[in-house]
Amino acid sequence: MNTKTPSSVLILALTLIMIMPETPPILALAQTTAMVSINPCFSVGDPGSIFQVEVDISGVPSLVAYDLSFEFNPVSLNATAVDFDASTVVAGTSHFNVATIVDNSIGQVRYAVTLLGGNVVDASGTVTALKLTLQVVGTQDSPISIAAQIVQLVNGVPTTVSNVIVSSCRFVVPPTILIVPPNSDVRPGQRLRRISKAQDHVDLLGYIQLAPNSTRPGFGGVVFDIVGPNGEVQVFSSIAFMFPGNSTTVTASFSYPLDSSSIGTYNYSVLAVRCVTTTACIQGTKAYMSLDGPFFKVKA
Repeated sequence: MNTKTPSSVLILALTLIMIMPETPPILALAQTTAMVSINPCFSVGDPGSIFQVEVDISGVPSLVAYDLSFEFNPVSLNATAVDFDASTVVAGTSHFNVATIVDNSIGQVRYAVTLLGGNVVDASGTVTALKLTLQVVGTQDSPISIAAQIVQLVNGVPTTVSNVIVSSCRFVVPPTILIVPPNSDVRPGQRLRRISKAQDHVDLLGYIQLAPNSTRPGFGGVVFDIVGPNGEVQVFSSIAFMFPGNSTTVTASFSYPLDSSSIGTYNYSVLAVRCVTTTACIQGTKAYMSLDGPFFKVKA
């Protein structure tokens, strides 16, 4: 939390509100607790890939100014695009940008802004204060943190919010997930399915390993790329937690309509899914065919 008192944002907010009244102030009856969060909190990627994050503010019913410093490890990440006010909470308002700084040499994006003339925005719910596109430039993890100062209108007076809770997040290099023989399979007894027997799905199996030279545990799975009578579809498997060198089997279920449109042969392959949590994942690009027969059939 940034505890500078007073900041340039607060000074400007006080000055601009006092000398440029446009609308009557919306009164906040008491101080509040502001939440500043990064969404998503966990990010994952390989060198060269890009991902988007946003900084959100909540818990401030009469927001008048804020000063955010988004900080990261420049050895791992660079900010390639920043949306300060085109589609954030101040878009369309009368406001003044105090600071719009992107410095990849130190790993910092700073945005300080104040609304003009007594205007406020309602940030009691979650609003977006900053949007960033980041590119992965290295193979090291990176903490992602926020220093924040929030100013709200309290009984007509711009006041620094004394209690600001900020989230600490992280970019994590994904684990190396290996597809291991026989790569994938259809559950025994399900390679041939019949609509007449109300068999409306096929259970698929994927075989994976967390690379033995990994330095920490990780999560992994597969995505089944299935091509059949109705075109191509991808089905994600369950996600498994593994220690380095461990192997496991992940599963997925492919469902289809019980009608003639489903009749035919389905071919499939698998791609690795590499995760740092059960939801923060990236998909591999190399497809592996099953060594036990990369197909199943649906008949009438």
